Amino acid sequence: MIDILVRGGLLVTMDSDRRIIRNGSVAIEGSRIVAVGERVTEKADIVIDARGKAVLPGLINGHTHLAMTLLRGFADDMPLDKWLSNKIWPMEKLMRPRDCYIGALLGSLEMIKSGTTCFADNYFHMDQVARAVIKAGLRGVLSYGMIDRDDEKKMREEIRIGRSFVTSFHGKARGRILTMFGPHAPYTCSTDCLLKVKELARRFR
Repeated sequence: MIDILVRGGLLVTMDSDRRIIRNGSVAIEGSRIVAVGERVTEKADIVIDARGKAVLPGLINGHTHLAMTLLRGFADDMPLDKWLSNKIWPMEKLMRPRDCYIGALLGSLEMIKSGTTCFADNYFHMDQVARAVIKAGLRGVLSYGMIDRDDEKKMREEIRIGRSFVTSFHGKARGRILTMFGPHAPYTCSTDCLLKVKELARRFR
């Protein structure tokens, strides 16, 4: 007896042979796929009828800021520099940890609905984004978004926060959370900051 059987779908396997299996089934036990094919006959606690549907591996969102789901539609159609400086950064200063949690949880639900199961995120209050990952059951590759703007004191603080996040959350949620160092961009981080992050990344590799 297995936990879940997804039966009768068009399986897009993405295996080494890129097989597509018509009228195929997927057997799931716990958190693992244990069988894929046309002749999966195990009995299951839950049977999902996938006839007329495609069944494929989860999608990966390679670049997102989930908490910004709350800012969708805010100040559209502006040049990037003005959008950031005049609208987004002032608004982000008002965002509290719970705002980031709620935004990340909402974004997580939207990704689940669209078939996305893993994402990479770079923002602030990242402990709250990690909390949303744990709650939603997704996989996340997370980083604290460092911004120093050529301020040496700010750089040291940003690196401290980034390092603390990496060491505190890497491998959490039974391995579903991975962490990395995340300088925001060349136009918001000094060369010194980028070089120090490079060395840290090598050390923690």
